[in-house]
Amino acid sequence: MDSVHGFLTPLVDLSVAAKIILTLAILFLFTNLKSLPFVWHVRCFNGVIKHLYCSPHNWEKDSRGSAALFQPLITSTYTPFMECDFNGHKSSSTYFTDIDVSRLHLVACLFNKGIKTLQSKPIIDPRGNQVNGQFSFVLGGVECTYRREIKPLEKYEIWTRVLAWDRKWLYIVSHFVKKGAIKPAGYTLSDGNWLGTASQNKSNAIQKTWERKDPITSGKEMPQQSGTTNENPAPIINKAIYASAISKYVFKKGRLTLHPEICLEASGLLPARPGGWATISGPAPAAQVSEVDFVGDDATWSWQKVEEENMAGLRLAENFAALDGLSEVFTGSDRQALGVYSDLII
Repeated sequence: MDSVHGFLTPLVDLSVAAKIILTLAILFLFTNLKSLPFVWHVRCFNGVIKHLYCSPHNWEKDSRGSAALFQPLITSTYTPFMECDFNGHKSSSTYFTDIDVSRLHLVACLFNKGIKTLQSKPIIDPRGNQVNGQFSFVLGGVECTYRREIKPLEKYEIWTRVLAWDRKWLYIVSHFVKKGAIKPAGYTLSDGNWLGTASQNKSNAIQKTWERKDPITSGKEMPQQSGTTNENPAPIINKAIYASAISKYVFKKGRLTLHPEICLEASGLLPARPGGWATISGPAPAAQVSEVDFVGDDATWSWQKVEEENMAGLRLAENFAALDGLSEVFTGSDRQALGVYSDLII
C-alpha cells in the first residue's frame, strides 16, 4: 500500500498543479480578451453590423438629425494587462485601436443611410461622366494628446463625435474619459441598457442650453453641472479626461473625392438651407450666418446653427490639417543619418 500511495501522490500533485495552471491561464485570457488575435476585428465589425444592419436609424425621418450630427457616441472598454507598457499603464500605441472601434460606431450610426444611398446611387462627375467604383470612407490621419495615464484593468469611456468638415475632410474628435465621471444631458438613441431606449439623465446633467463659445477658450466657461455650486467645473471635467484625439476621413466614390456635405445630406443629417449644400459640382454657395444661441441636444437645429458649430470646430481642425506639411521636413538623402538598427534581437 505504501508503494501505491507513493506512486499516486505525484500524480495527485500534478493534477492540482495542472488545475492551478489552467485556472491562471483562463483568468489571463479572460482579463486580456480584448488583446487576443482578431478580437479587434470583432469589435470593429460589431459596430458596423449593429448600426448598418441590425438596428439602423433613419435620420431622414427624425427631425433631431441636425442636432445629433454633433452629439458624441460613447463606447466603454477597459485596459487589459497586455495593453500596458513597462511603466505599468496603458501603452500610448493602444489608444489608436480603441479610437478605430469608436469611430466606426459613430460613422455607421450617423451615416448608415448615406453609405447605402451613395453605394447604390449613380454619381455623375462635373464632366458628365458616370463614376464607377465602390463608395468608401478612408482614414487620412490621427493625432492623439495624452493628459493622464490609464491604469491596468481600469474602465473608461470614449466619447467620439463629429467636430467639423471642410471641402475634403470630415474631422472627428475622441475623448478618453474616466468611466462614470461625466454624464451627458440625455440620450437621443440609447442609454446603453439592454432595452436600447433613450432617456434623460437628471442627476448629473449638463445644462441643455448655453451660449455659443469658441472651442479654444470654452474651457474657461464650461456649463455648470446641476447639483454643484462650482461656477467653473472645467477643472473637474479636465481631470476626468485621459486623452483627446482627432481623426480625419475622406469620402470616396471610386477615385472621386466627395464633399463631406454630400454624405451628410444623403444621411438626413443636414437641415434645409437656402441654395442647398455642397454637390458634385462644387461647394455650397456662401450665406451670411446670423448670431444665434447654441441650443441643446434635444432641439432641431437650423442650417445657421449647423454652420456655426462647423466653423467653430474648424478653428481646431485647421491646426490638425496643417500637419499635412510634415512630409516637407523629411531630410531623405540630403543629410546623414545616425545609423540603422533592428527593433528585435536579430
